[in-house]
Amino acid sequence: MDIPVIFAQSGRGDEIRSLTLPEGRCIPSSDSADVPLSEAIAALPRTESRQPVVIADWGSIRSRRFEEGVVKGMKVRGRDIWLMIWIEDADDLMDAFNTVADTVMAPLHAISGEEDLKDICSLSDSVIPTVFCTGGRAMGMGSRRSDLTEVVPDLVDMGFYRICVVDPDDSVDAETWDIIRDICPSCMPLVSDRSIAKDFADAIVPLRLRSLPLGTPPRHPGRLPCRPCPSRRPPDGPTTPSPAWPRTP
Repeated sequence: MDIPVIFAQSGRGDEIRSLTLPEGRCIPSSDSADVPLSEAIAALPRTESRQPVVIADWGSIRSRRFEEGVVKGMKVRGRDIWLMIWIEDADDLMDAFNTVADTVMAPLHAISGEEDLKDICSLSDSVIPTVFCTGGRAMGMGSRRSDLTEVVPDLVDMGFYRICVVDPDDSVDAETWDIIRDICPSCMPLVSDRSIAKDFADAIVPLRLRSLPLGTPPRHPGRLPCRPCPSRRPPDGPTTPSPAWPRTP
């Protein structure tokens, strides 16, 4: 199953924005354009069953603290919501579950320590530890770089049966993916293209909206396109009737 991920962050006031990703990226860049979150949700493919969608609070992850802006406003009908957000301890986890989230994806490098990780594991089986990689190495607790093939077995031994591995720079090689799949068959890669994780039963891939170049400034929320102005009387001519504006039924 392909599970779409939408990267979101708080905008002005109560507004929530979705960050657009170009081809070849699986996480936003510093100059990613954005659109209203409702526009991204409307672009989700319809499904007959309640399949999951990942809402990643990118503002929370970048600021390295739990925030409530996105969790209070995310509404997706007909799908289970998997929330990825900055989680340091069991208190953050409980706050995350006090929302519409069905599952919480906790970045491993955000968790304060091993005891906190054990507490998180004991609290709920609807937690997915999420391992970010750079240069082919995993970011463990405290952002310590570790071998991915050592981190994943430790999480499995602790009791986590689902794990997500995020590969932003496509640096995890095919051999390592094979090892990870053997250790944890229910592991879900978050990758830029499904072909990278073709041998996994489930993979998380970005929901790509219409193509917007990097650096496109955010659109002003709430502004609608202007209607064409009615034609006016020429200086010395007869009045030209204005065409009727088509009404939406």
